[in-house]
Order: sequence, then structure tokens, then C-alpha cells
Amino acid sequence: MNIIGIYDGHNASAAYFKKNKIEFAINEERLVKKKNQSGFPIKSIKYILKKYNLNNSNIHAVAIAGTLRDDFNDLLHEWSFNFNISDHKDVMKNYWNKKLNNIEYDTDYIRKKTSKFKKSYYFKYLNKNSSLNIKSKDLINNLIREIINNLFGIDKKKIAFIDHHYCHLLHAYWSNRDLDMKKKYIGLTMDGFGDGLNQTVWKIYKNKFSKLDSTNQNELARIYRMSTLYLNMKPLEHEYKIMGMAPYNNSNRSKEIENKLSSILKIKNLVYVHDQRPPDLFNHLSNIYSNYRFDEIASGLQSFTEKKLVNLFKRIISKSKINNFVFSGGVAMNTKANMEIAKIKNLKSLFVPGAPDDQGTVFGACYAIAMKKNIKIIPNDNYYLGSTVSKKNIKKILPKNLNIIGEVSNTQIIDILLKNKILGVCSGRMEFGARALGNRSILANPSDHMIVEKINKSIKNRDFWMPFAGTIPLELANKYLENKKKLDGSFMTLCFNSIKNENFIASCHPYDKTIRAQILSRSQNPWYYDLIMDFYQITKIPVILNTSLNIHGKPIVMDEQDAIDLIQRTSIDYLYLDKILIKKN
Repeated sequence: MNIIGIYDGHNASAAYFKKNKIEFAINEERLVKKKNQSGFPIKSIKYILKKYNLNNSNIHAVAIAGTLRDDFNDLLHEWSFNFNISDHKDVMKNYWNKKLNNIEYDTDYIRKKTSKFKKSYYFKYLNKNSSLNIKSKDLINNLIREIINNLFGIDKKKIAFIDHHYCHLLHAYWSNRDLDMKKKYIGLTMDGFGDGLNQTVWKIYKNKFSKLDSTNQNELARIYRMSTLYLNMKPLEHEYKIMGMAPYNNSNRSKEIENKLSSILKIKNLVYVHDQRPPDLFNHLSNIYSNYRFDEIASGLQSFTEKKLVNLFKRIISKSKINNFVFSGGVAMNTKANMEIAKIKNLKSLFVPGAPDDQGTVFGACYAIAMKKNIKIIPNDNYYLGSTVSKKNIKKILPKNLNIIGEVSNTQIIDILLKNKILGVCSGRMEFGARALGNRSILANPSDHMIVEKINKSIKNRDFWMPFAGTIPLELANKYLENKKKLDGSFMTLCFNSIKNENFIASCHPYDKTIRAQILSRSQNPWYYDLIMDFYQITKIPVILNTSLNIHGKPIVMDEQDAIDLIQRTSIDYLYLDKILIKKN
């Protein structure tokens, strides 16, 4: 069974399901070199078809994540991707504020605003090739069918559109490495919006999925996104900065904000719905925040989010009598909230997949078709699903100011880390999603917090309050992390309180000493696992600091050319490129 999965929204992606599991997956941003690239992932699709020699004769289905595409301005001009912070605020003020408050406004304002941007692939194709009716309700879906048929020769009858939240659900369920068919699970999806909903709740037993509840009124994600914009950061990209700032303030003023936000939503059955929610939510939030500091807002907002989620999970456990959860959607990216959910006394298990936001819906789209075809799906053990490095190409593209040292032992790499040098790693298959898990990573010694400043100043240019992450072997995790329920932390989607953290303090949050840990099994990445265990044997430090191999605002590197370009532009000291160590002169 060969299935191609496609997601064409924010941070577009494509995947290849082969036989009974995901064989390959890639984000469009890695190929076009633009972070969070949205729209039809044409380069990703072409890459997969060429790499695996796929065509209409051996492709059984094409699964598109999402059924509803009605924002023509975004689809044809990709405004949500192209807008900067000023653009977003301008639209809030001159379009949404006027529209929602019954003030005369230009109904064509957004289209005029987006006309300055480069037209999307959909726009170009529609202009040149298609005779489709621009007024058709199913315009974009029909356009996608036509593009896939014309460009790749794939029969339109093989193309299916899968519900957005069902894709989230299946991604979370079938990515669970500890999946036990004998157990009942609750599948919870939650995001800003997708196919008319922003929360669904499912009962899962023996691969049977029953929807218990759903809503289009759960606006936890929208509140967080709008708050990000209010704080002059880019929505759909910088929400993690608020989460990082939140621990620095726990004052009464932050609690005031939390209380004011709480009245917006209430629980009804198993979902959040509107309570005292005004028509103009952004204006309402702006009024709440107007007399508060940045850190007070971040703390109040994060605490509000955590408590709303904890209360919802408790409600679902109480009503359903089920305490094993899989959780996906954009809200599941909030790792600190996930940590609080995990503390719920009656919750037995919580699994959050490696890419719980929309980019991961390509997995679910593939799984939906596989289930329909009665394929026995095998959960992936890891997210190393992308391209590899070409060792043959390294010497051809290596500039003169970089020297090849050659293949080196783990002891030699550890010696580099202990000298507080910064090591870039581009080796093995690229990770899918936002988290670098050791194959496209910056690694460093976590025992000295000054290494954070060094990485920030010379490479990442991140905000001073933001923490890095760390990787710890599974066998050491219980000694150094609070994880009594032994939750799967393989994909950096959970946070943990750290224990005996003095010698890995640089990989923890600077204020509350929590850690967004990657708990690594040897089967997932033998080289990386052995490196950390050897590091531990020599130093008794159980963690290696890990952050993504990129500069702020750019995608994680894909291949040897990207990695060499990055080391040239930054102060990375060494590059480990497919087992070959390279040093900057």
C-alpha cells in the first residue's frame, strides 16, 4: 500500500505511507528555506515521488488533510504566512474591529492588503491552467485534484480529503509507542480552527473511534494567539516565547489577569464553549492587558491555559471513566501545560505526538486511508523520517576555511563538549517537525549556564529568557526527572521537573528549572544514545544540551549544504556531518 499524505496550510508538509507505516515525511520549509512555509507543498511532493519512484501506477491513494478551504485570501495570497506583526495588527484594527463592532468598513480590505505579496501556487495555477469556477464552494479542493492530476498524472478518483481533527486524532493514536489495544483511550484534539471545529473528544477502543463531543467555541488557542500579537510577537510562530516567560512572574497581578480571562469560556459536557465572550475578542484582550507588564501577561495567560486544560481533562476522566489519553492539535504544543495535565491524580497515561500541530496532520491523513483499507498500522518508533546527508558531496562543497578532521570517536566529541565548544550535528535522517532530536541539532555541555549566552549571542539570537532543551537516556531519566507515570518523553512534547540538576542546569529553564527533555531509547538513535551514555560515564552528567540546528527565524537545516552555510554564518566551532568532523579555522 502506497499512500501520499498532503497538508497545505500553515507549515505545509507531505508524507509517504509505505506498506504499513510512515516511511518518509518532510516540511515544505526545509526545501524552500522559509520558516513555516504555507500552501500547496509542491516541492515536498515532487521530492517524495522522485525519491521513491512513485507514480499513478503504484500510488494507491492521495490523502489530503482537511476538507474545508474557504479563506480564499489566505489560500491564494498566503497572508497568514506573509503578514508581519504590523500587518496583523493593522487588519485587527481596520478590518475586524470595525466589522465586529458594526462600524463601516472596507469589505475588500484583506484582499487589498495581501495584493503586495507573492501569489501562491494555487493562484498561479488557477490563473494559467484552470477553467474552474472561482465562485465554486469547493474551488480549492477541485483545484487540488486538478493540480495533482495534471502535474503528477495521478487519477482524481484516488484523491481523498480527510477531516482535520480526525487527522489530528489518528496521528496521536497511531504514533503512540506504548499503544495497548486492550486499553480504552480518550483522544482529545484542540487547536485554533480546522474544518469548522476547534475541539473534539473521542473514545477509542480496539481501533474503534466514537466521537463523544465537539465544539467550535473552544478558543484557548485563539486567546493565546491573539495575546501573542498583543505582545508584539508573530502569531502562529512566537507563542512559545510567552510560555518561556511565564515562570518569571507569579504575582497577584498575574493572577488578576488569569481571573479576567477565565470568564471567557466555560465547560459544557466535555468541551469548552463561550461564557462571557464578547464579539471582538482581540479588543477585549487588549483592554484586559492594557495596564499590565509583559511578564504579568505571560504568567497570567499561561496559568489560565494550564488550569482550563487541567479542569477539562478532569471532567473528561470523571464523565468517561477513561484515564488514558492521546492529545493533539496546536494547543498540545504547550509543553508546560502538558506537564500540569500529567500531574492529574487519576490520569494514568498521556501521549503527545512529535508534531501535534497542523503539520502532523499528514500522518493522520495517511492513517485514515490505511484504516479504510484494513491495513495493520505499525506505530513509528521515531520521527527521523526525512532526508539523509550525502557524504560524497561534502568535499565538493566544503569552503577553504573549513577543515575535515575525519571520522572521530565519541571520546573525541566529548572532549570538544568539555572544552565548552559548540557542536553542530547534521547526520542521519532529518527529523520531521519543529523539534531537533539529535540529527539536526546543536549540542553543548549543559553544566555551565554561560554556554546558553554563548549560543544565543553567536548563533540563535533568541530572547534572553528562553530555555534550551536537553536529551537524556531512558535508563537515566527516572533518576533525574520527575516522571512517576513513566510517560513517553521521546519527542520533546512534555516538560518535567528536574532532579539533581546542578550539572545540567544550562538545559533547564533558567527560572523554574523544568526541562523540555527528550527521553531517548537506544533503538531510536543508537549513535546519539551512545554519545550521551559515554558522556555520562566520563562526567556523571546525564544530559547533553540540545537545540535545533538553525538560526532564529529560519528553518532547521536539511542537508550538508545547509549545515555548511550555517557554520559559515555563525560561531559554531565544529560540525559533525554524517560521521565526519569538520572544524572551522
